[in-house]
Amino acid sequence: MTDSWRTISLENIAEIQTSGSWGDDPDESPETIPVIRTSDIDAIGNIRWERLPLRRIAGTIRQRYLCKDGDIIVVKSSGSHTNIVTGKCAFYQGNGADVGFTNFLLRVRPNKEIIQPEYLLYFLRSPEILSRVRALVATTTYPNLKVSEYRKFPVHFPELAEQQRIVGCIKQCMERVQEIETLRQESLEDTSHLATSLYGALAQGGSWPETKIQDVILRSRNGKSIRQDNEKPTGFVLSLSCVHDVTLNFDARKPIVLPDNFAEQHRVSNDDVFVSRSNTRELVGLSSVAVDTPDMRLIYPDLLIKLEVDRTKVLPRYLAYALRTPESRRQIKIRAVGTSQSMVKISGERLKDVSIPLPPLDVQESLVNRFDELHDLAFQMVSEMQAPERDHLRKSILRKAFAGEL
Repeated sequence: MTDSWRTISLENIAEIQTSGSWGDDPDESPETIPVIRTSDIDAIGNIRWERLPLRRIAGTIRQRYLCKDGDIIVVKSSGSHTNIVTGKCAFYQGNGADVGFTNFLLRVRPNKEIIQPEYLLYFLRSPEILSRVRALVATTTYPNLKVSEYRKFPVHFPELAEQQRIVGCIKQCMERVQEIETLRQESLEDTSHLATSLYGALAQGGSWPETKIQDVILRSRNGKSIRQDNEKPTGFVLSLSCVHDVTLNFDARKPIVLPDNFAEQHRVSNDDVFVSRSNTRELVGLSSVAVDTPDMRLIYPDLLIKLEVDRTKVLPRYLAYALRTPESRRQIKIRAVGTSQSMVKISGERLKDVSIPLPPLDVQESLVNRFDELHDLAFQMVSEMQAPERDHLRKSILRKAFAGEL
């Protein structure tokens, strides 16, 4: 920070408002208004009014509790959203439409005569501010930002013309980072096909009989979906993303109130193979195997099919791999049906008609070991390419910007 910059507390350069009671008179006819939720906050993009859900409000809506174009929305408490960081913020872009916001959020309205709104947004995203937020949150039982302390955060800024110049530099740098991200994503997409290609090459390694899925399983069953409940959960249900990898991801789950009969009928056990029943044509039929199932009340959703494997004929992990080979994926795609290509389905009966190469069990075990080695190699390559270098670059840009070095 240069000597010519000013330092003023946030509350003296912006109006900071928590969510309050929107309706004045509960006896009046309810109105409908879009409302910003915690999950609508994005660290890079802005909040668009047309994407917001509608909520019915009793009485006349109070203007002081609404968001307007150019307001900054800050996460005060992440609540149950484990992927949302307290202190995260974004612009609201409403095209003239005012909206409400939940009590998990703060509205920050900059004084434009003192500070340029985009400058303040980037400043509130800077490592300095976010580290202060983390320090405050660490002293609370729940990840809840103390508004009284947030108001006192010091904001460093130059004159308006210099603020505008700095914002322009930040945008140019962020565009370069986005270009890096785009190139990296293209490389990731190429790498993601590596494992599939290797599976296909291995699948051609022997002349084994083609066997239908119905001949190597004991039974198949769709799951049960239950609405998420964060208040008093008694169990969990897996989400569709749990079958992203060949090993079932137990972290992809939601808390629910789980009745005992569903817990037994749709429980998840080691060596169960799960197949996505509904998804895009490219992703439908993805398969995963349950390994090291956690000791918890856990079921799978109706978007998944559970295959109970006949261990005398096929190894569960081999089956999960075999359903991921190019030939199996081809068979699954042509059997998936639906009027919309954005969401197609494959039934358990159609899945049973898919054929896989079936070598003897000892050969299956050898192949699984080789699959695992190749899978780990591909995963390591993807992980290295997904390293958070871009996040470090963005933080570095903001750190230099507000130190007067851009």
